[in-house]
Amino acid sequence: MLMLSWRPYTVTRAQFIKMFIRAMYGADAVNIMMADFNHWAAKDIKKAEEIGVLATREYYINNIDQPITRAEMAKLIIRAYMQFEPDPFPYEESKVFSSVIKDYHQIPAEYQPSVLMTYATGIITGYPDGRFGGNDTATRAQAAAFIIRYLDKNERIKVEKPTAGSGTGTGKREATILRWDDPYRPVPQEGDIFIKPDGTEVVLKIGPAGVLGENQNCDIWGGMAYPSGNVLKEGMLGIPQWGHLGETYLIDDYGEGHFWEEWKMIMKYYGNKAYEDVKNPKEGQTYGKWLIYMYGQWCWIGPINLARFS
Repeated sequence: MLMLSWRPYTVTRAQFIKMFIRAMYGADAVNIMMADFNHWAAKDIKKAEEIGVLATREYYINNIDQPITRAEMAKLIIRAYMQFEPDPFPYEESKVFSSVIKDYHQIPAEYQPSVLMTYATGIITGYPDGRFGGNDTATRAQAAAFIIRYLDKNERIKVEKPTAGSGTGTGKREATILRWDDPYRPVPQEGDIFIKPDGTEVVLKIGPAGVLGENQNCDIWGGMAYPSGNVLKEGMLGIPQWGHLGETYLIDDYGEGHFWEEWKMIMKYYGNKAYEDVKNPKEGQTYGKWLIYMYGQWCWIGPINLARFS
């Protein structure tokens, strides 16, 4: 059992601005700034306003310590990008990527242009399932990765532009039937029919947490063959061809399997839902398959990988 503890890893607006400004200008650059309010990041905020990354008092004492979302980070990074990039990517050419981002229309309109630009330039390209996750709060690791990609072109992810006649541009194949006992079945995708060991057929769907097969009780990856011929089992690692390099594969008590990054997405989504949906939980009360209320908080009772819990 694992106490739900993702909140401490969330990056606030103050933390992101401080990381961003210090990465751009160094630790001493803000010493001469005259802060407008009393806060440990106030001088960094002032520097961000000075260079146009923030509007005046866009971040202030009343909102500076709130978590920052991925879409917000995209907006701030693109403000800097459009000012300081020697040869910026044309915004008009970024619009074609709206067909590739699965949750594009769930992203608030004010952030959509910045999301498209960060996606097109390879600075923030979203999750393996095709979502950008603009409304998700960001982690410290994500913030650091995005800042590095902004500063260093060589670190940016190469993104292929959708072509005419290619549908969404995601390179998806036609839906097919996947058998649990076929080690050479293709990488599973939404719309495939998965035949389980008991003969049950399940149409694979991406769930509310953004994970394929979520809540469908399917071990959709187990038994797939590595190039070496070895097959994936619980506890083994994913490979680049599957889009899950180095992620541990874990199976829950219901026979549902996901890689660890997907389990973390599920853990976060349903943990937040439990807090939202159950106003007065009782000790021992469960929420879905993976959560139980104990010791005054919701606890995760699904698969865990403590060595990689970050």
